[in-house]
Amino acid sequence: ADIFPPFIRQEGQQLTGPWIQSFAWLTQAQGMGVHFHPIEQPQLLQQVQSQPGSCGLGVAYSAGASETVRYVGRIAPITLSLYARRHTMPHIDQLADLHGYRIAAVNEAELVRRLDQAGLNYQTVEYRDGRGMTLLMSGQVDVLISDLSPSRLALAGGERAFVRLATLLQVERWLVCNTVMPVPALNRLRSALREGMFASETAPFWARAGLQDYYRQVRALWMEGPPTTVRLAVHP
Repeated sequence: ADIFPPFIRQEGQQLTGPWIQSFAWLTQAQGMGVHFHPIEQPQLLQQVQSQPGSCGLGVAYSAGASETVRYVGRIAPITLSLYARRHTMPHIDQLADLHGYRIAAVNEAELVRRLDQAGLNYQTVEYRDGRGMTLLMSGQVDVLISDLSPSRLALAGGERAFVRLATLLQVERWLVCNTVMPVPALNRLRSALREGMFASETAPFWARAGLQDYYRQVRALWMEGPPTTVRLAVHP
């Protein structure tokens, strides 16, 4: 898994956080033993493709990657929204309204595709380093398109320092595995991930991380049925 705070954190050489702890508990309940290793996303898929018995936790869906790895189950939703410093941006109705503004966007394939489709100029930032919020709060960009991760909402003077202008879309993170993973193992993994990282049994791990409110909110919305996508209009 790649580091994705606060859901996946690295302490020394070990990975921890509610995604790691929840996945370990859910798979152990299925009689499976899992060993976690930190690896960045670009190398993660290469590792899973080449090593039988390996899986990647928290991978964004990619139609191209689906030909070389097996997408086993959804683990969590990631909601991408448009942020600005308070009182610095007008109301935004559609992506076309962002022309002429300096944009930073997390490097999520579906988001990048939509920004390209809208003909916008932007720079990409990684989830893991928190650089996007730093760029926004220092005035180096006008808007940031990022997820609702509690760690980012707590940065740069707290939530009062910035405002969410619009929700753009919801993407999902998955467990992916090597294509020759034995069918019995795949079935046990799918059973473990019936509710992703938000099964009722995982509540203590979220509470331990101070994310119990986030856990309850996501569980209430995401567990109602297939996630919906909320988008701003994109003019051709």
